[in-house]
Amino acid sequence: MAERREDIPLLAKHFLRKYSSYRTIPVEEIEPAALDILMDYEFPGNVRELENIMERAAAVTKGQAISVQDLPPDLQQRRLILSRSNRFQEFLTVEENEREYIAWILNQVNQNKTRAAEILGIDRVSLWRKLRRYQMDE
Repeated sequence: MAERREDIPLLAKHFLRKYSSYRTIPVEEIEPAALDILMDYEFPGNVRELENIMERAAAVTKGQAISVQDLPPDLQQRRLILSRSNRFQEFLTVEENEREYIAWILNQVNQNKTRAAEILGIDRVSLWRKLRRYQMDE
């Protein structure tokens, strides 16, 4: 798929429509940051891997758009790399880094906030406050 990168958005949206039809609220779109990650990914599994990623994202998303947090954890990590390499003289703030790191940790522990707080070295109340501040609470 590396030689046909221009097909990734069309294929991703096709798979998204296919798998979001099983939901009560269909997923309509892919956020630009998530699409950037998909466009940069090599897809060693070719089209089938893209289909699997979109199936998973449609199943786990809580909204009507696929976000970076809905992608597999290894692709979420690429967000930090992309955001630094694609921006010239533009850096993430401490808050942006913290938000992304918290989201990544939560994904690693299957949204277990007690375990995430332990890993982050903070108490559950502090984690709850951060989730609220970053509008990550459910």
